[in-house]
Amino acid sequence: MTQNTNDSMHYYFVTARTGDAQDGLDDRINALAAACAGATGDPAPKVIALACLPGFVAAVVLTRDWPGARPYRRATFAWRGIAQGLTAFRLASSAEVQERIDFCHFAPVAHGLVSAPGDWRESTIHRSMTSEMILT
Repeated sequence: MTQNTNDSMHYYFVTARTGDAQDGLDDRINALAAACAGATGDPAPKVIALACLPGFVAAVVLTRDWPGARPYRRATFAWRGIAQGLTAFRLASSAEVQERIDFCHFAPVAHGLVSAPGDWRESTIHRSMTSEMILT
């Protein structure tokens, strides 16, 4: 693997299929950060928001330029299109970053797992209540 020398930092919406492992939130954050580090060459990517749902995780990650990441397009994004493994979408604006952070926090509600985002323990919502919680 070649070392990525581009120090420009960008936000990405990252998804990954998971098994049925019952790892804790910190373990999932560390595993995702390690996978992102391997994909970007960034030794310390920052997981901004993450939700662990049955079978997959969704996260917003701040890291170096990610070769092969697709631009995020809200109108064309569909869960059915997620490939096995790690998938990254580059977020181009602060509005897209906020929307994806809110997606991570509201995903358990949208999937019918809980009635309020704070009820889902496998989410970073408990660590950062600064999200504006966009409801669309």
